[in-house]
Amino acid sequence: MYIIILRKFHTLMKIFLGLIFFIFITKASLFAWEPTEMIIVFRRGEQFYEQGRYKEAIIEYEKVLDMSPDNKIALERKREAEDKLRSQGVLEARREKERQLWQQQEQIQEKLSKLRQQRYKREFEREIKDELQMEASQFKETRKLQEELLGQKLKNMAALERIKIEQERMEIDRLLAEQAERLKKLGEAQRQAFLRAEAESISLPIKGFREEGPRSLNYR
Repeated sequence: MYIIILRKFHTLMKIFLGLIFFIFITKASLFAWEPTEMIIVFRRGEQFYEQGRYKEAIIEYEKVLDMSPDNKIALERKREAEDKLRSQGVLEARREKERQLWQQQEQIQEKLSKLRQQRYKREFEREIKDELQMEASQFKETRKLQEELLGQKLKNMAALERIKIEQERMEIDRLLAEQAERLKKLGEAQRQAFLRAEAESISLPIKGFREEGPRSLNYR
């Protein structure tokens, strides 16, 4: 059992060491030409790649390929950066299109807002105008009605005044008639009194005269 485990462990170690050797050989092929400068350029390209600056990363990878045209790692990273750049370009184009669409929508909304404001302004002005015209018409009608009422009131007052004057005249005529009737009665009473007094004065004997026989004076 332990022998089997040791054999498996030994096999895994061989595989692990083989992988390390393969990586070492790959790295060695990457930096076979001017390793120090190439490392610096490649690392700079990697930094640009990590920052999302794919255009700058491609430039750095191309520099590495100029130093080592068969460098598969630099070529692969360049292709990846180009794919990212294309994707980024598509994304930026999409974002730019969305931004333009958003600006267009904002412009449309702004125009619609201005149109609504203008429409509301026209409606408000029309309502104010209609209201003013209505108020002016109502004022004219009210003024006309007031004038008619005033005229009718004056007519009624004039009619009442005429009635009052006529009543006063009739009252005066009545009083004058009553006074004339009283004067007539008074005159008649005075005349009757005068006639009675005259008759009584005729029937009385004259003082200072002596009666001579049954003869009496007869006055007319």
